[in-house]
Amino acid sequence: MALQSSGAISLADIAGEFGGSTPHSLSEYYSAASGIPSSGAISLSDFYGASAAVDITYYVVGAGGGGGGAGNVSASGSGTDGTSTSISGTGFTTVTASGGGGGGGGTRVTDTSGDKTQRDGGIGVTVGGVERGAGGDGGFNLGGGDDTEYGGAGGGGAGGDGEDSISPTGNGGTQAGYSTGTLSSIAVGTVITVTIGTGGTGGSGYVSSGNGYSGSDGFVRLTINGTNYDFTSSGTHTVS
Repeated sequence: MALQSSGAISLADIAGEFGGSTPHSLSEYYSAASGIPSSGAISLSDFYGASAAVDITYYVVGAGGGGGGAGNVSASGSGTDGTSTSISGTGFTTVTASGGGGGGGGTRVTDTSGDKTQRDGGIGVTVGGVERGAGGDGGFNLGGGDDTEYGGAGGGGAGGDGEDSISPTGNGGTQAGYSTGTLSSIAVGTVITVTIGTGGTGGSGYVSSGNGYSGSDGFVRLTINGTNYDFTSSGTHTVS
């Protein structure tokens, strides 16, 4: 429970919230919580509203799948799946968002007229005004004449699945995971481990122009006391 925000406050109140060893002194509590000085002058009033635990809002986005390659003679050239993104630490259950599925490779049908529109990867989820975890687009074979040469596209974040090819079938990749919520009463000093998923690799096409595109990597945002901590690569954050 947070300390009072006004009125009388004592060293005993601070020790009751943050612990420590007797005899207590204010210098024992440098950096005990957000807003508490780390050195130098420190006073009882610095501890108004301070708490040994905080609530953390999280956004966890799985990596996008890779797009399928276009124009293979058989249904090969699938993109690979994106991998999972997660946060873990003491005092809460690990939060995991799965990676998106890779798109299936599109086959090549000789002398078949067809629209060569590229298949779109599944869109990601927008966090902080930026799209995260998008799936890779399917390949588009520029050298195939009138052949129908589509690759399915990789699945993205909360936005959805990647598009299927029209004909012959190259399936769209499945949607990547996305999770948001609040971690309640996480102790100051807790180390949160962030693992960022890697986007899937695009599948090979009949020629290089038909290769599928890679999916986007995963993403994590932690919001603590109004401050955002964004992760585009794996790492840790110590709660303060």
